[in-house]
Amino acid sequence: MQTNFGEIEAEYLCTTKNKDQYFYVREFRDMVGNEFWVNDTGIITLYFWFKGEKNLTNEIDEYKAIEIANNFIEKYDYLDFNDYIIKVDYKDWQEKFIVTYQKFINEVATADCAEVTVDLYGNIYCFSSQFLGMIPKDLELDFDFERINNSIISRLDDIFSREKKNFDEVNYDLSNFELIMLDYNKYALVYNVKIDCVEIDKTNEDLKYHEGSLITFLVK
Repeated sequence: MQTNFGEIEAEYLCTTKNKDQYFYVREFRDMVGNEFWVNDTGIITLYFWFKGEKNLTNEIDEYKAIEIANNFIEKYDYLDFNDYIIKVDYKDWQEKFIVTYQKFINEVATADCAEVTVDLYGNIYCFSSQFLGMIPKDLELDFDFERINNSIISRLDDIFSREKKNFDEVNYDLSNFELIMLDYNKYALVYNVKIDCVEIDKTNEDLKYHEGSLITFLVK
């Protein structure tokens, strides 16, 4: 089959609607057993490779990991990666670097993003993406963020009314949100709100007990 990676000989597995993509993708397995997903335009949105051979004399650092990821991401030559913020995070217990590319619009994070995972020895382990290249950089956002925040807080106050009576503090963190696509030219915000219920020790005010939870809101 033809993809942006070139021609790949592969076995078709199924068609599915990924919960994070909101679009149908076809799942394949190539001739050596690696699985990948392709969208309706032939763009690969996810790929898993077998783990590469370890070369203990050739461990890489984060700068080399970014270089390897950038070379890989050039397969998506229709993108302007000046529009993306690049971050790298090393997972010590996995011996892997996670190189993330994410587009921001007016400082609002979007789900136009991708991750390239590179192991400690320079092998690309996997690639995954979400709406990559699908959200325009010049998109005009017409969300009233103050009204949205007030509405979410009001809803949370109702949900956690009992906790507000039983705990000394109930705090909400609304800073984690991003713009997603529901369909072509149809957008929404997803808020992942952290709730922190705090009980203060009656004999020592510096000693606090925390009980946390997470609630997701979809704002259309």
